[in-house]
Amino acid sequence: MTSKQCAVVGCDRQAESNGMCEMHFTRALIYGQVRTPQHKTVLAATTKVRCAI
Repeated sequence: MTSKQCAVVGCDRQAESNGMCEMHFTRALIYGQVRTPQHKTVLAATTKVRCAI
């Protein structure tokens, strides 16, 4: 049996399902993407904004 590498660029793990390693396949199921989600900083909480009304 030939072992295949994960299809995600930069991942050297063995492919388990759908051409991806277990970690990336699980992320695709949970988050809908294979990369770790980047959390955006909430700027509204740190800056003062005046209402124009």
